[in-house]
Amino acid sequence: MFPIVHHRINKALYPDTSPLIILGALYPDMASTSGYNRNEAHTMGDTFAAWCKINAPWGIDLAKGIISHGCNPYGVDYYSDEFWPGGEKGWCFQQGVPWMPEVARTTNLPENLIWWKAHNFVEMSLELIMIDQDNDLNSDILKAVDDHGAVKEVAQLLAAYAGLDESKIEYAYNMVPEVFALEEVSPQYLATRQGRAYRLRHQVYDYDEEQMAELLRLMSISLLETALPFSEQLEKLVSETLTKY
Repeated sequence: MFPIVHHRINKALYPDTSPLIILGALYPDMASTSGYNRNEAHTMGDTFAAWCKINAPWGIDLAKGIISHGCNPYGVDYYSDEFWPGGEKGWCFQQGVPWMPEVARTTNLPENLIWWKAHNFVEMSLELIMIDQDNDLNSDILKAVDDHGAVKEVAQLLAAYAGLDESKIEYAYNMVPEVFALEEVSPQYLATRQGRAYRLRHQVYDYDEEQMAELLRLMSISLLETALPFSEQLEKLVSETLTKY
């Protein structure tokens, strides 16, 4: 999932969400920029929480954010990406299947990437749906990454736990507004950010940004009725996971 959905779930579970929870929920997707393996970052939550309890009890909110995001223990990404009843892989992959032809048409990406990118389009559609439910979600995230004291504390904790360079962790958080559509959450801005990724990661230049934006607009309308119940289920499931922490 993208950051706004992660924050939406955490804000429902912790109405007074601390900056460390927000920053923790960002970390798994920014881990590679900090020098840590992305897949390991999606499964580090339990071990990191145990480490915090012994070495840095004040860091447990950071651990909760990482856990809520990840795949093991079961956080948001487990249910969105890895497993959801009734089909192959997670909810976002399942919801993306009917949209694959349109994703292929508008992005001109190679065929082997279309299912993955269709799931990304579902994730982006949920960003649009959730920001419509609470239009402070993006500003909450931007405030957290701009909280230099909190980012420094997170960098120190993660560096001590994983043997990373603090400056690289801080740099990863500084890059969050560049990587994700947070300053403006709109179909057009999301499409623009995706297009940049297509150029940089896949050397694909002939995508249709305007059609991608229109597709996101249509998907966000179409998915609304199923997305909100799914979000409610996620809140319950992730809450169960976090109970032991």
